[in-house]
This record gives sequence, C-alpha cells and structure tokens, in this order.
Amino acid sequence: MARTIYINTDNGSIESAPVAGLNRPSARVPLREIVAGTTETYNLYLVKSDGTYDSRSGSGAVSVNVAIGQRGQTATSGNFTITDSAATTSAEISATASAQAVEDALNAMNSGAGIASNTVYLSTNGTTDKAINADCSEAGASTYKITGKIRSSTTGIKYCEISGEALTYNLTVSDEWIDFETNTSNSIIPDEVIVGYALFGQPPFEVERFSEADWFDVRLINTITGETVAYWPLNEQSSGSLNGVTATDSVGGYDGTYIGCTGGSEYIAGVLNASLIDVTKLGSGIWLATWRENGARTVLTGASVDLTPESVVVPSISVTGDASSKCQQLIEVNRQPAIFQDTWSTITNGFSGTLDADVGRIVQALSDGQSIEFYFEVRIDDDAICSTPIRVLAPVGGAASVSSAAPYGGTLASDPANYPGFDADAWNTALDTTLYGQLYFSATVATTIAVAGTYVKLAGTTTSDSLNGITMPQNNRLQNNSGTTRVFQAIARTDIIDGSGNKNLGIKLAKNGVLIDPTESHGETTNNVAAHVTINWIVSLASGEYVEIWATNESDTSSITAQHGHLFLKAID
Repeated sequence: MARTIYINTDNGSIESAPVAGLNRPSARVPLREIVAGTTETYNLYLVKSDGTYDSRSGSGAVSVNVAIGQRGQTATSGNFTITDSAATTSAEISATASAQAVEDALNAMNSGAGIASNTVYLSTNGTTDKAINADCSEAGASTYKITGKIRSSTTGIKYCEISGEALTYNLTVSDEWIDFETNTSNSIIPDEVIVGYALFGQPPFEVERFSEADWFDVRLINTITGETVAYWPLNEQSSGSLNGVTATDSVGGYDGTYIGCTGGSEYIAGVLNASLIDVTKLGSGIWLATWRENGARTVLTGASVDLTPESVVVPSISVTGDASSKCQQLIEVNRQPAIFQDTWSTITNGFSGTLDADVGRIVQALSDGQSIEFYFEVRIDDDAICSTPIRVLAPVGGAASVSSAAPYGGTLASDPANYPGFDADAWNTALDTTLYGQLYFSATVATTIAVAGTYVKLAGTTTSDSLNGITMPQNNRLQNNSGTTRVFQAIARTDIIDGSGNKNLGIKLAKNGVLIDPTESHGETTNNVAAHVTINWIVSLASGEYVEIWATNESDTSSITAQHGHLFLKAID
C-alpha cells in the first residue's frame, strides 16, 4: 500500500511543509520512519492553505525529485580528479586536500601551463556586423596591417578597414582556424579600425563589403617599427549579442565598440588557452580557484576516483570573468543523497514513485548505529518545496529471518477482523475514518441537449455541505480526497423540468466522466410539472476519483433544468 504525503506549498517554512491532508492543510505532521532494506511506493500531493491543490500537483509539465540524506556532508576519504577543456585530467586529489595541494595539482596540468579553457571569439555575419570600431589615432601616422586568427565557412576575400582604407586577406581554407595578415596600408593615421567590413570607392560610387567569419587575437601592427599598437582578444563574452559592448584593447587602451556581432566559445586544438590559478580552501570539501589572468573561463568537470562515502565532484562558476576581471570557480565534493528518485508518474492531482532504502549508501550512513536522522527534500523543477527531518531505522529482521512461532496464520493487513486484539470499530472511531459529503443545486441553469437520448452533465450552480474527506472541486461533482480507495453509497435525487411538459427525462451517475449505465433512472414531466428521479448506488472511488449527475431528454432536444437536486456520498467499507 502506498504511503501518502501531502505538502503545503504555501507554508512559510519548508521544514514544516508536510501536512495532514487536503482538508487539514495547516496541520503539520511528522514523516513516518523508513526502515533500511525496504522499497516503498509514495504518493505525493501538493496542496495550498485554502484546501485546494497546487496547480503543479499531478502536472506532467514539471519535474519532480526526492532526495533523502544529510545536509552539507562531504567525502571523508578517497580521491577525485579535475578535467579541463583540453580533456587534460589532473593527478588524483585527496578529499581532504589542502588549498596548496589542490593548487599544485591543477597548475601541473598541460605540462605546467595550468588549466586549459575554451577560446572565446566573436562572429561577424557578413551582412551588417562591424567588429572593434576603435579610434587609434594617437598612434600617429604610419603604415599598418591587421593580424589575428580567422575561420569562415566560405573561402575568398575577407575585409578589414583602417581610416577608410580597405585591407583584405584571401582565405583559401574553409572551416579551419588559421593565422591571417592583411596587406599593408598607405601611410595613414588609424582613427578608425574595423574588422569584418570595408568601404570601397568614393561618393557617390561607394560599395560596402562585409565578411562572414569568426575572429580572435586581432592586432594592429605598425609595419615600420614592428610594434603591436593594439591587441583585441575579442573575448568579451562567450555567447549572445555583442552589439554596443566594448571591444577591449589590452595593449594601448584603444577600446572600440561592437556594431552587431555575436560571441562564441569552443576548445580550439593547437590553441592552448591555459592559465595558472590560486586556490583557497573554504571548508571541508570546498575550494575556490581564482585564475591569475583576466578573462572568461570554461567551467571545469570533476570525477570521483574512490570517494567515500559516495560523493560527486561539482565545479561551478562563481565569477564569470572578462577582459577586466578574473574568473573564479568553486570545486565542491558533495556526498550523494542516501536515497534519490527523479522518476515520478502522474496520478490524479499528484505524483507516484518508489523510494529504495535497500542501497549501499544507507548501509554506509547507518554504520553501527540503530538509526540516523536525515532530511526528506522535495524539488519541483528548481523549487525546493519541502526539506523536513525523517528518521531511517536499521532493520530488526533481515532477508534470512524466520518466525519462531506462528500462533495466528493471518495478517493485520489482509484479515483485520480475526487479528488477535484488533478492534476495527474502535480504530475507525479513533481515526475518524468515516467519509461523507453532499451537495445541492442552489441556482438553476439550463442544460442543453444536442441529441435526444444523449446524456450530458447536469448544469447548475451547486453548494457543498458537511464534507469530511470529500470535496466539491466544481459544480455537480463530489470527489474522494481521503488518500485511500473506499466504497461509497451514492444517492442522487433530481426535480427536472423541460419547459413544455410531457417529456421523458433520464438521469445516470457518472464516475470520472464515464457513465455508470446500470444507474439509469427515468421520470416524465406532466403539464410542466417536474419529473422526480432518484438513484441509489454503490461505487468504489480511489483518492482523486469523483461522481456527477448526468441527464438527458429522451423525447426531443428541448433543454432541461434542475429545479432541485441533491448528490450524497458516504463511505460504507
């Protein structure tokens, strides 16, 4: 039998989110213990403080995961490794390593060059984009050329410009990164440097040329002195539009502004974009790595070698880094939850899944203890809606256990009436397991009959009364919300008119929108006197299932109206 947990998503504290049920959404309840070595099914329902379901409860559009474990725990022994963008893997690092030990291991990567990252570049689209757009006039008059690295899906002439003079490079290889160098300009003052664009001719016969290409490590070179006047790494951002973003010059301070252009990032073979780092240890199982050079860096990856207890290595970016700031990344060793489940099926107004406590992580956690305090955490997408204490108990009997005596052959679950000392009536009274509810039609609304003899849900405004474990989620509907499957007596009574009289009218009960044909009952209107029709039936309803009154006009398509009506449910099992 599945365990049922109701979680109040309105609750101010996620530690007190489990509640008694839909009808008692403010009554906090502790979670029942889990016994190690068992596997059980759980039904989760998300409720609001007003006694309604959270719109996410039972939705197939959300992800659900449940984790049971200790907070803030890490591995106590074993080793892990770190891998960079060049697929270089560090030497093994101890779970208890000092900051210096982690720093030494990472800086030793790539033959001592440090951690390799993806190369950030920019792209011009060949139609409107202009890269850099920098005024370098303070460099003075001289002859200049532009160099750097380029890649394009097309071969042919690629364009740059200095102060209105077009400079070109003939690209002969497509889809590969290569070094480029334009032709040399005339003696000129470089008051405007543009990459990916050039203007040819004089007014009114000017012709614009744009280049589709990827670029990085662009330099403005004085060809007389050989001096690098300006250096634009073009690494401002690894994705998205660069329009209006500053193109930073790291040599002469000749910053420009991108017109259009987009950022990109990838590992480029042969371009070892590596850097050394400094490491600070922030606590057990967590270190902060700070790159010594400015710029964005690719997030690292980590892997366990033999971490104990079982743990996962999670590097993450703390500070992205750019042309004027250093990247920082956290490296965390997080103990895996003892129990984890991210596969949940949708049920009516909820989710159903299994939690397996027959796993090695539970054995590790219990060690020689008889019980351990864990936290039961539920996340819907990225929203943590519950994190509350739960106790895991060591088992009393294992798989090889046998009974010493069997004076009674039955079980409480399958044969409670004969179980020694069990009083079913007393338990029902103490637990208040009687379920009942009723509604009545409080305002009339005509029910349209499109086809004579075809049943439709009886229209009208209804009001609920005396609900216990039963709800009325909409007009003309009573729903079992007890969390268990029960057998109910259902009674329906209606007074229906058709507007003209002398019509044969019928009603049936419907379960979950499906007609229960044996419940069909008829009455006839006479001189516009209402037809009185009654149904008395027994129906089984699982939690979330419901019944309604449906009706038809057997004589013609005249609309019908319930002058009065009642629907009553009471559990009889």
